[in-house]
Amino acid sequence: MTSSFTLSSGMTDDSSASSQLKKLYYSISALETKILNEDSDDHLDKGRVLR
Repeated sequence: MTSSFTLSSGMTDDSSASSQLKKLYYSISALETKILNEDSDDHLDKGRVLR
């Protein structure tokens, strides 16, 4: 599951609230990508036998 929405560049970029929202969105997106990548790595590890 991936969430997606677009922050328009037409928004008032000089607004601190808009700027904070963009930073938060990009942070969440980066974290989501990291979690999805780690999750796919976990599936690869399940087939391995550790000795």
